[in-house]
Amino acid sequence: MTRILSARHGQTVWNTQRRFQGKLDSPLTPAGEQEAQKLAERLQFESIDQIICSDLGRAIQTTEIIASTLQQPFESSPLLRERNFGIFEGLTHDELIVKYPKEYEAFGKRKYDYNIPDAEPFADFAERVVNAYQTFAEKHADQTILLVCHGGVLSLFFRHVIGLTFENSRHFITPNCSLSGFRYAGDGRWLLDFWGEQGFLR
Repeated sequence: MTRILSARHGQTVWNTQRRFQGKLDSPLTPAGEQEAQKLAERLQFESIDQIICSDLGRAIQTTEIIASTLQQPFESSPLLRERNFGIFEGLTHDELIVKYPKEYEAFGKRKYDYNIPDAEPFADFAERVVNAYQTFAEKHADQTILLVCHGGVLSLFFRHVIGLTFENSRHFITPNCSLSGFRYAGDGRWLLDFWGEQGFLR
């Protein structure tokens, strides 16, 4: 059974401004760098065979801190990227209400057949994320791997594993640098070990 540890990147400048990031990027804040270091220290208690991260800068910056502390190499993959949010990217929620009120209202209704203009369709995003986790799990069978990615990626995969439909409101959080654990039992079967561990960040 493959074990996957999965973490969100550290806090970014745009996180503090509540801006949609998506495929765009923003550097870690000093607090985000500290979060990554604390996550790295938490991971020293794990036997990790492979580290893979999203190829977006904020995930790479987080992973560089982790890999340096663990003295392990890592690789990056576009399969772990955050969803491309199209015209929403770079804007705050307040700015979206003014600039794209109809589109923002439709997005807020959680109808996942609604596609934000110029964005990655949700169905495509969901398929990409689930396939990525399964591909990495099968490639590294019976090992423990660390995947460093994004809040949207983690939230979607968590829903997939526990069978929570995407139309339901999200009654859970995915803090920056929180750590979650999954196990892959083969044939598309997943188990949740733990979700959103963050005590080590305090």
